[in-house]
Amino acid sequence: MKNVLLRLCLCIGGWFGLLCSAHAGLIIDTGEPPEPGYGSAFMGSNNGNYQYVAGKINFASAYQINSIDTHLKFSEPYFASGGAFSIVLYNDDNASGPDNLVYSASGGYMPADSQGAWYGISGLDWLVEAGSYWIAFEAQDSSINAIMSYAAQPAATEYAYNINFWGYNGYTTDLGGSPFSLRVDANSVSEVPEPGSLMLLLAALLTLLSVYGFRRNASTC
Repeated sequence: MKNVLLRLCLCIGGWFGLLCSAHAGLIIDTGEPPEPGYGSAFMGSNNGNYQYVAGKINFASAYQINSIDTHLKFSEPYFASGGAFSIVLYNDDNASGPDNLVYSASGGYMPADSQGAWYGISGLDWLVEAGSYWIAFEAQDSSINAIMSYAAQPAATEYAYNINFWGYNGYTTDLGGSPFSLRVDANSVSEVPEPGSLMLLLAALLTLLSVYGFRRNASTC
C-alpha cells in the first residue's frame, strides 16, 4: 500500500510539473518603439477626460502569464504626468470587445520624471487557455496622462478604446488604431486544469491516505 501511495504522489507531482513546464520567456515582444514615434493617449480618470486602451491578442496554447508591460512616454505639454494604472485581461468569447473580465491587477506605475521606458506589472500568475483575449491598460482614480508608444512590430489584431465612461463597445477598430508596444512574459503549460479535475485528484489522494492510515492502525491492534 505504501508503494501505491508513493507512486500516486509522484504521478500527481509529475502532472503538476508538466502543467507548469518550461519557461517560455517573452511570448509577445513588439520591440523597442521607433523614434520619434507616436502612439495612443493613455489618460487616467482623475483628468476629467480619460482614455483606456486595449489590444486583442490570440494565444495559440495555454500559458501562465507572469508579467505584462507597455512602453510609456511623455509628450509635452498635453501628455506629461505620471501615475498608477492597472492591467486587465478580458475574454473575447462574444467577439464584442473587452466585456468579459478574466483577471485584473493593480500596481503599475509611471513616475513623474520618466524619460520613457517599459512599465507594467509582474507576479501575475494568470492561467489562460488558448484563445482570443483583450489586454487592457486602465487607470481608474489616477492622474496618469501619457503616451503608449507605437509598436515597432504590432502584436494585437484589433484595438479598442474606453473613452469617458462610454465603454469599449463601439471603439473596436482594425489596425487603423494605434498599435501600442507590448511585452508579455509567460510559462508554457500543457493545459489549464479544470477545478473539478483538481478536486478529483485531491479526493483520490485523501482516500488513499485514509485507507493507508486505517490499515496501519488495524495492523497495530
